[in-house]
Amino acid sequence: MGSFNVSCGVSRLSIGVGDPVALFPLVPSGYSKFEKLSSVTIVSNSGPFALFNCRALPVIGRYDDYGGMEDIYENENTRIIEQNFNSEGHPVENDDERGSADIYEIVGAWTGYESGHPGMFVHGEIYKALSTTLIGEYSSKDRNVLQGVFPVPPFMLERLGFVLEQTREEGRYKLLYRHPDSDGFRIASDGSFGHIEVEGKDVGLIHSIQDLAKQVLPFGVQFNTEGLDDISDYDWKFDELQHKLIERVKEEEALTSELPPEFVEKRRDSMERLFGPSSVITGSFMDIGDYNQYGNDTSPLATMYVDAIKSGRIKPNLVACKHFISSMSYVNTLFFPSYAGPQFGAHHATKLLGKLIQDISEVEIARHADDEDEEDE
Repeated sequence: MGSFNVSCGVSRLSIGVGDPVALFPLVPSGYSKFEKLSSVTIVSNSGPFALFNCRALPVIGRYDDYGGMEDIYENENTRIIEQNFNSEGHPVENDDERGSADIYEIVGAWTGYESGHPGMFVHGEIYKALSTTLIGEYSSKDRNVLQGVFPVPPFMLERLGFVLEQTREEGRYKLLYRHPDSDGFRIASDGSFGHIEVEGKDVGLIHSIQDLAKQVLPFGVQFNTEGLDDISDYDWKFDELQHKLIERVKEEEALTSELPPEFVEKRRDSMERLFGPSSVITGSFMDIGDYNQYGNDTSPLATMYVDAIKSGRIKPNLVACKHFISSMSYVNTLFFPSYAGPQFGAHHATKLLGKLIQDISEVEIARHADDEDEEDE
């Protein structure tokens, strides 16, 4: 078999030798049974993971000419992968295997012909763009934001001078904040998103930190948002996750130190099920870091990133990947293995497809051009 190109998992454009890429190693999810698909479209609460889950955060490098990678960018993520996968691309079974294979051997096993390891390549520039642009459900004019309602979590409110006045017993927005400079309004928060309340009535959703600054001006409250304007939902959720993991360990150490030895192991087992890394990560950071929910070959992911989360070393990789996953949802794209068909460097076919996509994209861009104009008004 000669040299061949592969498809980009997002754009479907061909990836050729030397192209920058991000490789997502995949494993079939519990929904990967096509006989259960009941319509032309797939609708799932699993989002981009409806058919395949990720076995690790993406590996960045360049595509070679035979389905693999070269010039791999070695970072905290690749070091973690080396400690948790063997030369056959499988999770290590014992400590002796840790570090026994380098990232090139592992990626080679993942991408080898008939390796049994599905994976998705993404054009490097597309991964870069979608992992650094914040995308949300609603419209906003914030810098670096395509669309979005972004959180104003409690630590932000406190930095801006707000004080927790009350914790309500009912409803989603239980935390009620006031500002010392005005008694005319309150902010009702669910710990992430917030609303402005005046005399107990909801008068508007807070779209962003800048939006909050504008909404409180009529009440005589002014504050500086410098340093807070670029934060995303996933930035602060990572910090929350990091805090929970560290505090969980401290609490567990304190509790087990007071227990008789015969109860320690039993307690650790129950604590791991209830509050272990898998549960904490799933609850605090959604789908990144734990893809073992379907019992597939992803077992290390419940723990492999935990130490790096506690230290903060993996934050840039984890937050970028989460942005990308969110972006995939909003451009209607699933994780799915890249395809290598009978296109052994057929550049004319790539050129034809690229031109057609360009034409379609220009129509779409023109169709939505007025969206920003409406907001400017």
